[in-house]
Amino acid sequence: GLMPHPERASDELLGGMDGSLIFKSLK
Repeated sequence: GLMPHPERASDELLGGMDGSLIFKSLK
């Protein structure tokens, strides 16, 4: 779909640290 790699998208938008927290919440 639009974001095949949520992990990479979060890394670009939030710098990785915050992205990891959001990615864990989604999981």
